[in-house]
Amino acid sequence: MNLKIPVSLLTSFLGSRKTTLFNRILSKEHSLRIAVIENEFGEACCLT
Repeated sequence: MNLKIPVSLLTSFLGSRKTTLFNRILSKEHSLRIAVIENEFGEACCLT
């Protein structure tokens, strides 16, 4: 059995509206089964 699963990878800088895009995709009614795996990382800014 040779099952292929389509995958999309979305990367960008922090604060570039990725979460907004995910929320729009996941809140729409359609016949697709969608899974989202989120791995947030970035630099933290410190006040001195």
